Amino acid sequence: MSAQVANPGITDVPLLTYLPLPAVTKDLFVVHYSSDPVVARQNQTPPVSAIVVQSVLSGTPLAFAAFTEAEASGVPPGQFLERFPQFEREMLRDFAEYTATHPEAVWVHWGLKEAFFGFDPLNQRAKFHRQQYHNIVPERRFDLAHHLAQRFGDDFAPHPRLWHTARRNLGAIPDLLDDEATLAAWQRGEHGADLRSLYAKVDAIARLFDRVRFDRFITGAAGPNPVPDLKPLATSLHQPDDPAFFRRPELDAGASSFRLKDMTLRHWALLDELLRREAFNHKSRVKTAALAVGVGGANANPNSFKTPIAELAEYELVGTAEGQGGGVWLTRDGRLLAQTRHTN
Repeated sequence: MSAQVANPGITDVPLLTYLPLPAVTKDLFVVHYSSDPVVARQNQTPPVSAIVVQSVLSGTPLAFAAFTEAEASGVPPGQFLERFPQFEREMLRDFAEYTATHPEAVWVHWGLKEAFFGFDPLNQRAKFHRQQYHNIVPERRFDLAHHLAQRFGDDFAPHPRLWHTARRNLGAIPDLLDDEATLAAWQRGEHGADLRSLYAKVDAIARLFDRVRFDRFITGAAGPNPVPDLKPLATSLHQPDDPAFFRRPELDAGASSFRLKDMTLRHWALLDELLRREAFNHKSRVKTAALAVGVGGANANPNSFKTPIAELAEYELVGTAEGQGGGVWLTRDGRLLAQTRHTN
């Protein structure tokens, strides 16, 4: 079902008025950060408390956090704010070094373009500490919130947009805090809660990117009770939270050897990639080498995919072709299983 069908109230958005989503490769990352919520309310550039990046392809997160720097240094919680500038300086240095090692990266973000919250304020904090700036140039940034506003209209979600959008599309997220809860946690000295919330935000942005990518994004407010059974749309290397959720009676007619609990991360990744490429028959088959690159990146070894492909063929979820380069495509049951993951 298209986004227009899923959101019937949106009928006046002209076509092709927004940039396309960036390709999902090993160089695609989500980035977001958190800052001192007390200073943020004073219309000043607030100190940065943590930055989290996450690979869209693998789902692997990486944190640069003053709180964890303090823990690693053995600083008592009561002294954290006193020594915060030291840990912010080290964190910004480490983040700048990380971005320098990923010059080809594309950075998906959520509205990091404000006067006191965004890529420029990050550099302002680095300048304050006389540290190296991050290497994220405007040409390698993709603002998902801006994309949604252009695509669905400025009222695609009420403010705070990320909180409403995440709960509307993904269900309840226990660690995700709104602004008031973040401020309260910070004032109580619960800085770990702020970091957990940041992890949740970054993961939510990645999952929302997937929903847009598969044309399953839903606009509107979250409501008091967000739908509890919305499952995360898996990125290429993600496994569903509960594989049994995706079973349908139609799948029971498949191979007797097929059991959903036998599906591995690699199996799901292969099905996702074949679905993305619309490989539904022998004519539209995908060569093994190309399939390996699509799932594992440019340096993937095609030989490492032979066993999981053979297992999927045994389950009658894919068809395979012999000969130079081979080829793989989804069977009826394989296509049904792959599509079911993204339509529930």
